Amino acid sequence: RWIASQQKQTQTEEATVNGDDIPGCSPSFRDEENEIFGCEHYKRNCKLVAACCSKLFTCRFCHDKVSDHSMD
Repeated sequence: RWIASQQKQTQTEEATVNGDDIPGCSPSFRDEENEIFGCEHYKRNCKLVAACCSKLFTCRFCHDKVSDHSMD
């Protein structure tokens, strides 16, 4: 019988282990010297996974800039 806290702990450990395998899974800074997260388009501390190619990008504009296809 699983306890809810054990399930959450297992999911967290898996995410940590698998996080190393994801390309782009690192901080992106708009201004690295002042540690301001984001890109040239947005200031935010998050990334999105493009459904079209399953890669991490700071924003849809950054995706379209470096890809040969656009994000839908």
